[in-house]
Amino acid sequence: MPERQPKVVVMIPTYNEGENIGGLVQDILALPIEDRLTVLVVDDDSPDGTGGVVTDIGSRDPRVRLFLRKEKRGRGLAGIAGFREALDLGAEYIVEMDGDGSHQPVFIPSLLDAARRQDLVLGS
Repeated sequence: MPERQPKVVVMIPTYNEGENIGGLVQDILALPIEDRLTVLVVDDDSPDGTGGVVTDIGSRDPRVRLFLRKEKRGRGLAGIAGFREALDLGAEYIVEMDGDGSHQPVFIPSLLDAARRQDLVLGS
């Protein structure tokens, strides 16, 4: 029987990233990641439709989830909420990315490879 692949959650806190989030999520989904992947977008109720973009993608791909917070409470608290939700989803690895495209998804596979050998991996 093949070894079960670990669960990977890519967590993206967002606020007003409607123009960026669709492409970013699609780029993550297209990566050659063998692991069980979930893309978790934690949105602070963006008025620009960020949540709607994520919901639309999620309706077509069950690996995409929206965690909608009802008010803007800041990037730090969004990150904490996202980590908690990722753990609730059974994450064995959590990759946190910014929603503005400043973190490039192409590096996720090498980060995951390093994480299999180390307790903590940071990329900048």
